[in-house]
Amino acid sequence: MSCGTLTVKMMTKPRAINIRGTSGCGKSHLVKEVMKLYDNKTPHFTSGRRRPIGYTLDRKNGAPLYVVGHYEELCGGCDTIIGLDAIYDEIHAAIDQKLDVIFEGLIVCSDVERCIELNVYTRLLVIELDTPLDECISNIQDRRYIRGDTRPVNPKHTIAKMDQLVPQRKRFESAGLDFRLLDYKWALVDVKEFLEIEEASV
Repeated sequence: MSCGTLTVKMMTKPRAINIRGTSGCGKSHLVKEVMKLYDNKTPHFTSGRRRPIGYTLDRKNGAPLYVVGHYEELCGGCDTIIGLDAIYDEIHAAIDQKLDVIFEGLIVCSDVERCIELNVYTRLLVIELDTPLDECISNIQDRRYIRGDTRPVNPKHTIAKMDQLVPQRKRFESAGLDFRLLDYKWALVDVKEFLEIEEASV
C-alpha cells in the first residue's frame, strides 16, 4: 500500500474525540459548547429512557457529529448511560454509520483499552483536561448549590480520579494515539480544529 493510499484511507475514517478528566474539570461544559456550533440537533431515544441516549448534530458544509449521552441537565454525557458495554455500543453504532463521535464522562475515564481500540476504526483524538484541583472543587460545589445541596465537597474522590488519570497518559502515548493534555480553553480550540469547525461559517 502506498503512502498516498494510506493517507486517503485514514482521511475516510470518521473522527472520534474522547474528553477525559476528573469531576468538575469541564468535560460536559466543553461538549455543550461544541454542540452550540451546529445548526441542528436530533435527539435519539431508546425504550425505557426518558432522556435521549445521544444526539446527531448537523451543520452547513461539515460532517455530522454524534454526541453520546444526554445533556438535558448540568452534567451529562456517558455518565447518563449505564455500563461501558452500552456506551461503546452507541459509539460503535455511530462509527458504523460513518459519523464523527464525541464522548466524555467519568465512567469512560475508568477504561483505557476500549478507547485505544477505537483508533482502529477512527481518527481518534484523546484530550485530558488539566483543570486545577481547586477549580474542579469549586465547579462541583457550584453544581451542588444549583441543586439545593449546600454540603461542602469532600475532595477525596476528585483527587483519586485525578491520580488515576496520570498513568493512563503513558498508555495512550505508548499506543501511538493523538493524546493531548490541555487546559479548557485550548481543548476547545483543538476540538474545533479537529472537527474542522469554522464558527464564522456556522
